[in-house]
Parts: sequence; structure tokens; C-alpha cells
Amino acid sequence: MRATINALWNRKMASITMENRGRGAGGDGDAARVDSRTDVSSRMADVANRYPSRMLAAKAARISTDQLARQIKGMNRPFFDTVARLCAGQGVSLDWVATGEGPMMRDDRLESGRAPASSGAVDRLDEALLGNLVQGLEDYLSRESLTPSPADHARLIVLLYRMMARRRAELRRQGAAVPDQLCRPGHPFDFAADPDLSDIVHLAS
Repeated sequence: MRATINALWNRKMASITMENRGRGAGGDGDAARVDSRTDVSSRMADVANRYPSRMLAAKAARISTDQLARQIKGMNRPFFDTVARLCAGQGVSLDWVATGEGPMMRDDRLESGRAPASSGAVDRLDEALLGNLVQGLEDYLSRESLTPSPADHARLIVLLYRMMARRRAELRRQGAAVPDQLCRPGHPFDFAADPDLSDIVHLAS
């Protein structure tokens, strides 16, 4: 599952790389390669700088300080789960890190004015939801022979994740039981059984 999520993240990063190279066509080849990662790396640095120290930032991302430094310098491409954990600890939007678009801080933090909890339990819960969503989506796309573009694929995952996170939050506010697919790993979504989700996938593909 980690490999699948990282592959989708790398695909998104590759599309951004191609866009950056297209804008810089005609320039020096080495410069183009560096520029393709500079923006994401600089935004990762902005997130890391919100921590009291780079050591604590690396600990939140569950990588070494050397690995974090290499990713911030653009020497290594970061994995999705590394960036997700780094962002989760400070309530930073993954969309903002990946594209530079929209607000830096997630909506829930902007509205509450408070940093979100960053305990291991919360991180595992979010990863469980994302993993179940990605696995279910990949199974459904394969079964329906749907092939969205890399950019549409990435946007679809972000949209569906937000929808399911809101659904989970609403169930908790109501005191209702939360289905395993929303909170426990190993329970992929059944898109075929949910007309709303399957309609969204078909419209995006």
C-alpha cells in the first residue's frame, strides 16, 4: 500500500516537473533539473522551519535529519508519506506543498486557530483512511477500465479523501459508529457499492 501511495505522489511530482521544464525550455539543462524540484523543496523547508528544530521536524517525518536536509535541498525526491507526516505535525496543506496553490494551512486549522493534534494515533488514523481510499479506488479503476490522467488522478484522491474525512467527522459528531473503512487499515472502500463515489470517479475519468 505504501508503494502504491508513493507511486501516485511521484506521478504528481513528475507532472509538476514536466510543467516546470516546459516553462524553462531553452535554458541550461542542469538548471532545469534543479528548478523542477526547487519549489516543492523550498515549501518543505518552510514546513520544517515551523518546528522548533530540524531534528524535531525529521522526527515528525520519521526520517533522519540528513534525509530531510537532502530532500529540502532538492537532492532527493520526498516520498508521499514523509511529506504527509511532516505536514500533519503543523497542520499544513499537502496541496500547498505539492503545487504552491491555495492556503498554506489546512482549513480546519485556519477555522479553529489551533494546531491539530499530531499524536501517533491521529497519524495512523489518517494513513488508514488514505490507504483504504487509494486501494479501493485503484481496484475500481481497474475493474471499470478507467484511466484518468495523472493530474486528474491526483485531484481525485485529494477530493475523495476530503469527502471521506468530512463524512467521518460528521459521524463522530453525531455519536454514530464509524465504519472500518474510515478508520482501520486493511478495509478498502467498495466504490461499486457507493453510487456517489462511483459517479464522482466516472465524472473525473
